[in-house]
Amino acid sequence: LVHVVGADDDLRVALELCSGPDSIDRTVPPVAIGPRASRCLRDLRVRWTSRFAGFPMSSEVRACVEALAAALAAAGAMVERYEPSDVDFADAVEVYGSIFAAEINASPMRAGAASGVELRKLRDRPDIEPYLRGYVRGFDCSLSDYMGFLHRRDQWIGRIESIVEDVDAWIAPVAPTAAIEHM
Repeated sequence: LVHVVGADDDLRVALELCSGPDSIDRTVPPVAIGPRASRCLRDLRVRWTSRFAGFPMSSEVRACVEALAAALAAAGAMVERYEPSDVDFADAVEVYGSIFAAEINASPMRAGAASGVELRKLRDRPDIEPYLRGYVRGFDCSLSDYMGFLHRRDQWIGRIESIVEDVDAWIAPVAPTAAIEHM
């Protein structure tokens, strides 16, 4: 969760800077930024989730999400709890791992990297976590496999868009534990 005090204009500038074409990833379309609309909290529609099936979340993370949802509701926002029990987010994590491995291992900079023999031994094990399972599948995959991973990613994007299409915001944990304190 981000704590922002009086940073509305700074956030607007940052959003405008990152909304244009992506010079690194050409698959990311530019996003047009329209004029800023004034919104009242009571007009804000928020969906919130404090846990995802199959992913342990610390009580601290769950409590932060729940506290934010309660504060928004108390301030007048329309707040709705959403429990995505029918959504296999482990598959989304696996797809990410597959794409990451495929793109990293296709790099010319990979020369001299490990052969992946140990990774291949994990390929069909059902007990490995989703990211590693995806990474193993993406390691030295074919172009056809890679295109399949991108197709699955596109399906996930559509699924997430359908979850949030009727709300203004979806509040959800982005990590299972709170970040470590940096000194």
